[in-house]
Amino acid sequence: MKRIYLILIGILIASVNLPAQNSLSNLFNKLTSGDNNTINSVINTVTDIIGNNKVTDDDIPGRWCYQGSAIAFESENALNNAGGSIIGDQVSKKLDTYLAKIGLKENTFVMTFSADKSVSLQFAGKAYSGTWEYDQEKAEIRLNFAKLFKVNCLVDIKGTSMNLLFKADALLKVLKSISSKSSNATLKLISSTLNSYTGMRVGFELKK
Repeated sequence: MKRIYLILIGILIASVNLPAQNSLSNLFNKLTSGDNNTINSVINTVTDIIGNNKVTDDDIPGRWCYQGSAIAFESENALNNAGGSIIGDQVSKKLDTYLAKIGLKENTFVMTFSADKSVSLQFAGKAYSGTWEYDQEKAEIRLNFAKLFKVNCLVDIKGTSMNLLFKADALLKVLKSISSKSSNATLKLISSTLNSYTGMRVGFELKK
C-alpha cells in the first residue's frame, strides 16, 4: 500500500513540473470525449491564420451575402496570448449577438463585386457604390466607398465562402458608416470587445 502511495505522489509531482503535458492531456481528453466544439475550434483557428490566403482577382467577383462574424489570429503567438481558439469562438458568438442588434443578420448585408473593379453594398434598405482593388501579395482588398469609408481588409476565400477580415478600427469605421445613430450603444460594446484582444482580425463571413 505504501508503495502505491509513493507512486501516486510521484505522478502528482511530475504533473506539477510538466504543465505543458497536462494541458495537452486535457485537450486530448476533450477531443477523445467527442467535444465537437473543441475539435472545430482547433481546425478553424489553424485554417484561418492570416497569411494562408491564395486568392486571385478572378475569385472575388460575385454576389456575397452575410452569414456571421469571422475571426482570424495574426499569428500563433497571438492565438496563444488570446488564450486559445476557444476564446476566439466566444468572441465570435458575442459579436454575432451585437451585430444582430444593429441589423446584421444572415443575408441582410450583401456585397457585389464586379470584374470592372466596382462594388456595391446593400444594407438596411440602402445601397452604396464604390470600388475595390486587390493586392494578391498581401491578400488584401482595398474598399473605397467615397465619402462613406475607405478601408483595407484581408480576404480569405474557400469555395463559396469568403471572409473579409479587418483591423478593429477599420471594422468600426465600416459599422459606424452603415448603421443608424440608435446603434451607438451597441457599437461601443463592439469596440470594447475588440479592444480587449490584440493580434486578432475581425470581420464578416460571406457566402456566394
